[in-house]
Amino acid sequence: MAIIAAAVMVIFEPLPRPFDLHRVNLSGHWLPGFNLRKANLGKANLTDANLKDANLSGADLTGANLPTPTWKVPAWKEPI
Repeated sequence: MAIIAAAVMVIFEPLPRPFDLHRVNLSGHWLPGFNLRKANLGKANLTDANLKDANLSGADLTGANLPTPTWKVPAWKEPI
């Protein structure tokens, strides 16, 4: 039975576990495109972190210091 379970793990790879990054200082770190899906980022310092295209879906960002957006909201123009 153990041989079958080992073979299944080799073929299908184990399921990835979410990152536990509670209270981690990631300020200024370069993290574009990182998969942080369902990560625990509670109270993490993410100021000045580059998170462009990073997957944060389902991540716990409770109390986290988030980076300041670098994009600007377009100015409203009256329709013609």
